[in-house]
Amino acid sequence: LTPERRHRRMASGKRDGAPGFMCLADNETQEECMNHNLFGLPRSFIGDLKKHIGPHTKLFLLNFRTKMVYGIFRAIKPPEMDLVKEAYEGRFPAQVKWKMTPTDGSFRSAKPGTDPRNGAVPVSFVLKSGPLTAKQVEELEEKLQTKKPAARAAGPSGGAGPTRV
Repeated sequence: LTPERRHRRMASGKRDGAPGFMCLADNETQEECMNHNLFGLPRSFIGDLKKHIGPHTKLFLLNFRTKMVYGIFRAIKPPEMDLVKEAYEGRFPAQVKWKMTPTDGSFRSAKPGTDPRNGAVPVSFVLKSGPLTAKQVEELEEKLQTKKPAARAAGPSGGAGPTRV
């Protein structure tokens, strides 16, 4: 399928993907994620991205250095190779473009490390890159959306900041 046909198929809901997908970043790659509205993984992960990310998949980003989770994001097109070739200095060519969706209570975070105590919350599962179950997504949504506003910094979009895990 061409990328255009795959996107139409994705939008039609014929391929839903997993309920959620966690991507990983450090401080440097997180900045690129936010600047390009793009998550990137190594080349070998393109099959996983295509299999698990659909139009209804909720995307999250874990900064593994600061232990902060950011979300909720949605794919705006199917994952592909090198959507933004210059991103990540070519190290992460399996990529998915995303947007924030206000209906999900989405937000864009403040810069990582601005307040290391910001929004600390525990989760009941190990956070790693890859697909998330409906239960894991529900837990993350609850943690992200129910933190007290004073405990989260406002992001550039006017929404709330990250949740620490």
